[in-house]
Amino acid sequence: KGPGTRLRLMNAAAESFAANGMGGTFIRDIANSSNATLANVNRHFRTEGTLLGAVVDPKLAVMIRRLSAIARSRKSATRKLGLLYMEYVHCVLRCEPSLSAVFSDAIHGGEHLTYDIKTHLLSLRAMAASIIHEGIEQGAFREVNVEHAVHMVFGTIVPFLGIHQHMRGRRQMARFTRREAAAIADSGVALIMN
Repeated sequence: KGPGTRLRLMNAAAESFAANGMGGTFIRDIANSSNATLANVNRHFRTEGTLLGAVVDPKLAVMIRRLSAIARSRKSATRKLGLLYMEYVHCVLRCEPSLSAVFSDAIHGGEHLTYDIKTHLLSLRAMAASIIHEGIEQGAFREVNVEHAVHMVFGTIVPFLGIHQHMRGRRQMARFTRREAAAIADSGVALIMN
């Protein structure tokens, strides 16, 4: 009852998002796996979007703050984009595997995402676009359509996240190293290098 039920529901939802994606997560399954009733879910969260927001918004906000610090740094555009990409990969795979479901859903139209989550994702896209513009001006990156480059660099990671998560399992995802994230980042940034 009380906060215990709310926490159990949020933990069950996070597990389901990570395992089944946004579209494969159902309120009835969350209630069952957390030993709660549908009335409990409705009392604590009112809507599926409210539950999603309670689980994902705080984690996504922390990730965006970390990425913003990188984007505002005085490093070269190449280094910033690499660090931004590496931190993105690291956060999604190691810090919060349920975020991979958010990014996957976003790539597929974002049908299940809340307004706040979409706003966070737009800020990530804006950060990356700003860095790519900076890199073009510095001559580090080719002249490219910036929107396409953002989707190419960040969009290429989503299938990898899903496959990697499925192959390694959730516990193995927590062991994903910064070295592995850096290797993926280097590959992503290389797509637009001069």
